[in-house]
Amino acid sequence: MNGSATPPGWPNCRRCNDELGQRRRVLRHGGYGLYVWGSFGVTAAALLIEVVLVRQRFSAVRRSLRRELAADRDTQD
Repeated sequence: MNGSATPPGWPNCRRCNDELGQRRRVLRHGGYGLYVWGSFGVTAAALLIEVVLVRQRFSAVRRSLRRELAADRDTQD
């Protein structure tokens, strides 16, 4: 080491350290970071699951309607 706390080749500037500290503060959210980011993650997962389920239900309804339409056409002939 060259007498500084920063490893050789790493930027040693106050702005870099301030930006890193600011990012950490944002992630911590005043001590509630785990709750905040956990809630965010659960909400994002729930929305993703809802989109998948809606697509599956939509596809199932379309298949069912196609079968009914084909059956109606067969009975009309």
